[in-house]
Amino acid sequence: MDTIDNFTVKSHYLASMTPQEQGYALLDRAVLNMTGAKEAFSKNRFEEANRLLLATENIFAELGGALRADDEASRQGSALFELLQEELFFVNLNKDLKRLNEIKELTLQLKIIYGTQLGKLRFT
Repeated sequence: MDTIDNFTVKSHYLASMTPQEQGYALLDRAVLNMTGAKEAFSKNRFEEANRLLLATENIFAELGGALRADDEASRQGSALFELLQEELFFVNLNKDLKRLNEIKELTLQLKIIYGTQLGKLRFT
């Protein structure tokens, strides 16, 4: 019997999601990563925190790049994700937990708002 690796399962799961569902899942992952980074910072596990924050920066870059640029809401959303990405860079550089908490809370609010209006922003 063939075994299926975790990557294959995740790939099939993501492929079955709509772009809107993927956007929501990425926001959820960003919040989880920042929670993990905060915990890693508090335990002086800086490499782990760095890895999680870089992954979150990549999520924000993906979300910002995936928004359609043909309407004002998408352009503003893209600019917001770019700002969040830059802020995380400085959090990582300065180990700024206060700033990390602010970004995490903002991302959590975005996730909640997006979840209640799933599909209003159009990802390609």
